[in-house]
Amino acid sequence: MDQEIELKLSIAAGDAGKIIAAGLFPGRRRSVRQTSIYFDTADRTLAKSGISLRIRTVRKRKVQTVKLNRGGLFLRGEWECPVSDDVPVLDGASPLRDFLGEPPAALIPLFHIENMRALWSIGEEDAAIEAVLDRGEIVAGEQLYPICEIELELKAGNPAALFNWARHIDAFVPVRIGVVSKCEAGYRLIGPSGGPAKAEPVSIDIEMRAAEAFQHIIRNCLRQYRLNEDIVLTNGDPVALHQARVALRRLRSALKLFRPMIEGKRYERLSGELKWLTGTLGRARDIDVLLSEDVPGELHIQLHRARLDTYAKMRSALESPKARLLMLDLVEWIEIGKWQHRAGRIDIRGAPITQFAGERLESMLTKIRRTGRLLGAMEDSERHALRKAIKKLRYSAEFFAGLYTQGKSSKHCIRFIAALEELQDRLGALTDQAMRRVLLEELGIEDVAMQSEEHSAPERAKMLRSAQDAMDGLNDSKKFWREK
Repeated sequence: MDQEIELKLSIAAGDAGKIIAAGLFPGRRRSVRQTSIYFDTADRTLAKSGISLRIRTVRKRKVQTVKLNRGGLFLRGEWECPVSDDVPVLDGASPLRDFLGEPPAALIPLFHIENMRALWSIGEEDAAIEAVLDRGEIVAGEQLYPICEIELELKAGNPAALFNWARHIDAFVPVRIGVVSKCEAGYRLIGPSGGPAKAEPVSIDIEMRAAEAFQHIIRNCLRQYRLNEDIVLTNGDPVALHQARVALRRLRSALKLFRPMIEGKRYERLSGELKWLTGTLGRARDIDVLLSEDVPGELHIQLHRARLDTYAKMRSALESPKARLLMLDLVEWIEIGKWQHRAGRIDIRGAPITQFAGERLESMLTKIRRTGRLLGAMEDSERHALRKAIKKLRYSAEFFAGLYTQGKSSKHCIRFIAALEELQDRLGALTDQAMRRVLLEELGIEDVAMQSEEHSAPERAKMLRSAQDAMDGLNDSKKFWREK
């Protein structure tokens, strides 16, 4: 198996011609026309296992490629072999048979890709890179999906050169980290519509060390963000905006969760910029929530005007170099950052992930239980802070849920997360109205109607009792990370 190290960048269709015309990449440009057919079983066995299988034709030469997409954003296993026709070869040179069974399940063509590829070989002082510009479309029956992307593949040397070149390209035309392969785009074309993306399960297991698990978690959050960011930029979908904000909150929670292992100047800078981006999306999301409620007509009109202005500011922020390069910096730091080599934290990086998870979950729960004893006497701001701590614990429990899939621990993990969700929702009912008033004041909108909806003393007492019941439910929940 070869290890392919590449960085995928999405660009606007109109920018491809600019790159070629400007001669952005040094050296001679080579151009080839490619046709690639992708195969799988009728029930998508390969896709479910993180495997892609294609046969690509360039001129008269056909090559079968199998890719195992489990190495992160820019590292994956790859097997190649020449073939004589458009029929997949099942031999021992690739892991296909391991996934297809005996006798192997039948493979069928699902979609094909017509692509014009331009290539450049770039020689750096400490690296050799192949730059690829792809323009084409995915075809599945009557359905079409356009492709326009750059791939920077490291042939030798320092991976940092990939990111340096990505920044060089971005200074000429805007680029964004690509998280969807051509293969996945094809599956999305023939499957359920590629709408707003909820958080996917994090693929960690008990054999991992803390450092590797951290990388998997951040990649998971980043992927959710980028899938939704593209939708927000395309059509301003409020659900995609919500999920993009969720992704950023999950990402920030993960950074805080692993802070003892990764803190430093780079951590502080990235954390600060992610906070800025989350706040930018948060303001737009808060207005969407208000508009979804039953508010009087005049207030609805004022909120709609505020939404238009806020969405325009949000789009401007997302399209800024600051936002684009933040994601590029984050990927570089996660994949090849100095945090992986600091001598003082080797014990944390090398700790079994089950040990790390147990210690962190225990610490977070202890603080919440201690603070929650005073729930009834808290100010709104204190309950809001408690709610945020509960949300971070919930995200952390969800990150580590894949470690606890056997026996009682699985059942208790599900119940624990459900108890956190219940408590989070009930605290939210107490704090949301106060947050509404703050938002409306900041927007300069009169809040007469909203003020009339203040909870009465008996209603508020009932809500407090309900929140306390949920707190008691969390206190009674089993610590699933202690179970074998």
